Amino acid sequence: RCIGWEAQLDYGHGTGHGVGAALNVHEGPHSISPRWGNKEVMKKGMVVSNEPGLYEDGSFGIRIENLLETTFVNDEDNEAYDNGLEEGDEGYPEKPA
Repeated sequence: RCIGWEAQLDYGHGTGHGVGAALNVHEGPHSISPRWGNKEVMKKGMVVSNEPGLYEDGSFGIRIENLLETTFVNDEDNEAYDNGLEEGDEGYPEKPA
């Protein structure tokens, strides 16, 4: 949305939602939408749709839809998680203060 906001554009739907838990559309437990007020934290392995759009009233509209898997930014965090460690466990990578 940031690129659109910089051009003073926005779209009237959420950016994304969960996928695959119950084979429904717009599944939780997470969503990226100002309407739903969802407070669920994204966790490694969750699948989320990414659906930005651009619409010109009375003229055209386009929406790009992709599915993304949530992961950590740092490889060491992914490795720790994949090895069964959680934040706070001994051996889990420390974060800078």
